[in-house]
Amino acid sequence: MTIVPLMNAPYKIGLALALSSALFAAAPAEHPPMPRGPNRAELSRLTTTVTATLPYFESQPAVRQGYIDDFIFEKIRKNKIPQAPLTSDIEFLRRVSLDLTGRLPNPERIRKFLKDVDPKKREIFVDELMAVSTKGITAKPSTPFLDRWAYFLSDLFRVNGLQGTGRTLLYNHLYNSLTVNQPYDELVRELLTATARSNFDSAPVNFLVRFYIDQPDQSTVNHEDTYDELAIRTARMFLGVNLECISCHDGKNHLEKVNLWLTERKRADLWRQAAFFGKVRLYRPYGDLVDEFVLSNEGTGYDTASKSVVRLPRYKADTTPTFILTGEHPQAGEDPREAFARMLTTNLQFSRTTVNNVWAELFGTGIVDPPTAFDLNRYGSTDDGGLGSLTVHAELLDALAKDFQNHHFDLRYLIKTIVMSSTYQLSHRIRGPWKDEYAAYFSRHLVRRLPAEQVWDAVCDSTGVYDEIPSGDFGRKVKYVMQTVSPEDLPEKLHSALASFGLDNRNLGARSLSGSPVQSSILLNSEMVKKKLKLDAKGRLDLLMHAEPPEANEKIVEDIFLAALSRFPSKAESDFGVKLISDTHDAGAEDLLWTLLNRAEFVLNY
Repeated sequence: MTIVPLMNAPYKIGLALALSSALFAAAPAEHPPMPRGPNRAELSRLTTTVTATLPYFESQPAVRQGYIDDFIFEKIRKNKIPQAPLTSDIEFLRRVSLDLTGRLPNPERIRKFLKDVDPKKREIFVDELMAVSTKGITAKPSTPFLDRWAYFLSDLFRVNGLQGTGRTLLYNHLYNSLTVNQPYDELVRELLTATARSNFDSAPVNFLVRFYIDQPDQSTVNHEDTYDELAIRTARMFLGVNLECISCHDGKNHLEKVNLWLTERKRADLWRQAAFFGKVRLYRPYGDLVDEFVLSNEGTGYDTASKSVVRLPRYKADTTPTFILTGEHPQAGEDPREAFARMLTTNLQFSRTTVNNVWAELFGTGIVDPPTAFDLNRYGSTDDGGLGSLTVHAELLDALAKDFQNHHFDLRYLIKTIVMSSTYQLSHRIRGPWKDEYAAYFSRHLVRRLPAEQVWDAVCDSTGVYDEIPSGDFGRKVKYVMQTVSPEDLPEKLHSALASFGLDNRNLGARSLSGSPVQSSILLNSEMVKKKLKLDAKGRLDLLMHAEPPEANEKIVEDIFLAALSRFPSKAESDFGVKLISDTHDAGAEDLLWTLLNRAEFVLNY
């Protein structure tokens, strides 16, 4: 195993600065920006730069495990792209634990996995991570897998304090949906068609309530602006298309260098999409300054004569509800929102977008990247209009989307299908010359920084010291950031620290994986981190140093490495750690763990 020397502060700080400036630079803005992380080229550069600093493990050649690998490996072979081997067991364990649960594997599970000789142990471990059982329990199940993917959906659906206490209802609804493995299309239809006499009493209605636009008095809702916002948000989340641009101007003569499909769309096309929500009436009957809403079907339709408070004036146009992908209208007597939900969830683009969103969450980059940047004129076409290919794997994305449909929109099935592919399990290491454009082929695993919530949860798991964090509006307390309902739950100091790590505030900002010297400073110097390293915090170090009978120093060092970096120390690292603890005992253990938390690999998913 090749390693980076321990306790080399200039090296650590220099690497942190290099990561922040050269590797995690802010992604180029979309039009308008809605990033979830660095773009593919940036991740490729990060991977190339940090691979040499990460520990080396022996690996095996990759073999095809299913249709994902058939598509990926055949295109790699055909285009003569260099390909990485399969990642090692220990790297796979850390990667899949973070991706499926947002948490590091614990030392004993690592030891057990590495001793296991079952050739199917990776699949067994994935099933273990994803398992949700109600057998023999008297409370609703709560698992790291459910926590992690409820947080993902809450990010996607922008769950936050704008919904009042309704945010907690919606979060619980999403959690329940994942618990029972509700078909995703069914969940989305529920959210799009909900009505309620109070969003504080009904969970699904809070999805639509979240995107209200007020009049300047901030007490009454501007319905046409709200309808537009709902059309824009639902297209972005569920169709991967960003209609924001055509909310103010036609696409022609504006978007030729951005999105060819949008150049053929007009503002009126957005209004006709928004008109599916035209019967929605959203108002505050319980107090005009209280964000408790009624959402009913008493609206009077989309009116272009209404005055916008956020966009240019509208002009007179036909606003018959019309699905922007197909030109379809509601059937006779069909409720417009029911029609919209039907058209949206049965269109292949809905499945493509869902698959692409999940793929991006597991790989750091979508098959179409960014995931909100589908250009339907360029998708699957060799005529790219001079903008470059949208994706080299359109056939794979279509196959995954149809498989998702055929398995009743089963998110667990989709996630397992992806992570059990050899493509997902490839190493980040590659032999031969590498070009950033190769990243689109997924011929190696791209290294990425952990998102803010996972960074803090990893600090807590590594130290074994947890804070009591409020979660939601009904008195629940949790140990992990990823168990919170929305960022408003976080204590002020923790929220500020995680904002420096690019925490998604689910409002005007978006999740960022960019780096900065401030992030390095927080891990190096923050009192919030340092107090978790003290033995008197009664965490992992206290248990190790005061075990009865006493643990050997070699075992203590090994446990600290497994807890923080999910790997065993090299001989040089072990010798150094043993000497440090022998010489300074408790302080040495604290210094060792502090050092590991400030290693680049601690904050990387590789």
